[in-house]
Amino acid sequence: MIKMVSEKLDFMINFVLIDCEDFEPYDYKYCVKDPEAKDGYPRMVVYAQPEYRRNPYTGERQFFTEEMYSQKEVSEATIYNFASSFIKSKSLKLNTENIEGFLNNNIFNKVILFTERSETSILYKGISSFFYDKLIFGEIHKDNKALIKKFGVKTFPTIILYVTQQDNMYLDEPRIEYFNLPITARNIVYFIGGYALPEKMYLKLEKKENLEELKELKYKVSLKDLGENDYKKYLTTFI
Repeated sequence: MIKMVSEKLDFMINFVLIDCEDFEPYDYKYCVKDPEAKDGYPRMVVYAQPEYRRNPYTGERQFFTEEMYSQKEVSEATIYNFASSFIKSKSLKLNTENIEGFLNNNIFNKVILFTERSETSILYKGISSFFYDKLIFGEIHKDNKALIKKFGVKTFPTIILYVTQQDNMYLDEPRIEYFNLPITARNIVYFIGGYALPEKMYLKLEKKENLEELKELKYKVSLKDLGENDYKKYLTTFI
């Protein structure tokens, strides 16, 4: 069941399975049995990323929140809906007023989705979150005739990669790459992954303070036995 859901949400959510009978520390709170419960398993918790990495007003680091699965029914559909409801979009709705600023950001290559949908899909939310601070993502609705014409898009959905840098060098002129594979998370990741920054930009800029922040973040969540490399991997992938 979990395997099926994890495959559907591949590159959108990291799933970690814990066998409480063989897990340390033994007092990990989600493995402590309720003496009144007959079993108490399975249990599921989502570590939901904050809306912003830092509070936009105070600059303080924002931490993951723990969201406990509380429904009585445990099925593929309910787990999928529960987990996917916490996926946040890092994509910008593009229009004639913000498109130039978006395209002229030379720090990142850009991914643009041309769509008929009014709401951002779970897949695109997840991919934009997965590559947060390595690429920037935008969406253009088919009703935006001026931008549709600008990029010469004829069918929907269409995904393009707007390349402004490659191999750590800025291009003299931007290049457009068109995605022409079936739309799946794995295919999109394969298509855009080579154009992403090798390290999240905020980690690069904040390297000196980052280790201490990660140590603080480590104790804000419950996976206390994660090693430095592991928790850095899990807790920075989707934030």
